[in-house]
Amino acid sequence: MRITIGKRPEVRPPFGQVKRTACIGCINQGKNCAGCDYKALYDGADEAIRESYYRQYHAVCQERRDKVHKAISRHMKEKQKKRW
Repeated sequence: MRITIGKRPEVRPPFGQVKRTACIGCINQGKNCAGCDYKALYDGADEAIRESYYRQYHAVCQERRDKVHKAISRHMKEKQKKRW
């Protein structure tokens, strides 16, 4: 692994974004993008992808958390049985 000094690592989101194929040949790119219909559609699709990713991520985290709590409680019950 090569380490570069003075350069920050590139941070990428864990989910992909929609490919903006309609924006490739657009003559208004960068100038009037704020009012473009395609930009609004792509931004909406990106937001939907982001929401679904984090919804699934939180579901997985909750499932793992539940498994850990169950294992801890099972372990504590076994300890209590040994004491009696």
